[in-house]
This record gives sequence, structure tokens and C-alpha cells, in this order.
Amino acid sequence: PTDAATVHPAIQIAKLAGHSPIITTASPHNTALLTSLGATHVLDRTLPGSALLTSLRKLTDGAPLELVYDAISLADTQALAYRALAPRGTLVLVLPDVIPAELKAESDAAAPGEGPKRVTGVFGNVHHPDNRACGEALYKQLTGWLEQGVIKVRVDPAAGLSCCCCCLLHAGGYVTGY
Repeated sequence: PTDAATVHPAIQIAKLAGHSPIITTASPHNTALLTSLGATHVLDRTLPGSALLTSLRKLTDGAPLELVYDAISLADTQALAYRALAPRGTLVLVLPDVIPAELKAESDAAAPGEGPKRVTGVFGNVHHPDNRACGEALYKQLTGWLEQGVIKVRVDPAAGLSCCCCCLLHAGGYVTGY
């Protein structure tokens, strides 16, 4: 499965926040789109996990990743992302954490005194009290970012957005199709 609905904005927001490098996995035919959104590197998602970890180490000069956003969050992608993560790094998941306890214990033991890696989930409701300040700050900027092309919204007609949401964004000129 893929989740362009969360990957595309995540790449753009990471770029906007000044993160670099921004490395993603995808089918090679999506490279141009993902680099246009801000990805600095696109790795073939069909590579074996060991090859992906090797490629990541090459791209980061051997440094582990401080932040990983797993938009797929299946058991194998979670474990791979956790392995790529630096001690005290943060892994953000869109599904519940199913990383084996043995992998977490092994990782913590390999970096004594560094502190555990942090695994957290996404909760995208800006009306929730914990997210309200972030939501208010986001909404103050969002229209300008859309008008300036800083944030680009693309809709796959096959998957699409809800009819209401799509119509509102289209009416504002913020949506392009595939």
C-alpha cells in the first residue's frame, strides 16, 4: 500500500521546516514528482531491507536518521525504519506500533547510555487540545503557502479526496490532477 495523502504533505512540510536530506522510498516512476515536492533522494521501494539500509548509510555518510516518518507502517516497514533510526531518534507511525520487543531491546542494548528510540503515532486532528496551537499556526500560513506553491495538493482521481474537500480546494485553484 501507499499513502500519498500523507507522504506528499510530509515531504513538503519537512522541506519547509528545513530538514535535509529528505529521503523517501517509492516506485522509480514517482521520482520526478517526489523530488518536485522536496525529496532529496528517492530509493526504490522494492529494494531488500538490507540494501535500503546500506543506501541510507551512504546518503547520510553513515549517520543514522534522527527522524523517520513511516507512511506505510506495516510490520516490515516499521522494523526497517526502527533499524535506521539513531539512538534517541523519533519514528512516526500512521498505524499502531508492532515493532518486536526483541528489536527494541537489542537496539537499546547496542547504544547504552544513549536513551531509547522514541516511537509515536500521528493524530492529525487540529481541533484536539494537544494539537490546537499547531493547527492554529498551520492554518494561519496554509492559504499563503497554497497560493505561493509552497504546499502543492495533487489529487489522484481514482482515490481522490472527499467530494467536499476536493471541491473547496479546486475552487481555490489549489488542486492539480495526475
